[in-house]
Formats: sequence, C-alpha cells, structure tokens
Amino acid sequence: MDILGLSCETEEGEFLGMVTDISNLSSDIYTIEKAGKKTLFPAVKGVVVKVDLDAKKLIVDKKIFDEIAVY
Repeated sequence: MDILGLSCETEEGEFLGMVTDISNLSSDIYTIEKAGKKTLFPAVKGVVVKVDLDAKKLIVDKKIFDEIAVY
C-alpha cells in the first residue's frame, strides 16, 4: 500500500498534513508535514481509521491522534 503522499485528515475533514515519510520500527511511524512543520505518529490500531487510496487520504481519529502525536 502506498501511503507516502497521502493527505492525512481527521474524520471531520480537518487537514493535518501530507505523509512525507514512514519509519519501520516495532510499528510504522508516519511523518506528516504541514506548513513546514513535521508531526510523527505511530500507525497503530485506533489511530488510522481508513486508508482511501482512490481519494489519496489517510483518515485518523483526532482524539487518539492528539494524544499520541509528537510535534
């Protein structure tokens, strides 16, 4: 699955950034970038709600994302 380049958004449609990197550790760590600022978060169960390759979107749960993202 090609996650790089997808738009990362909340279920409500809030744009969080573009997926610019994926690090493979014990779980995948996604790096997203918005306005020159990078945010990292683990792609673990509950965070990623849906991957829509046709719409080029990675949908995340905002509440969980806010709890675990590293800004």
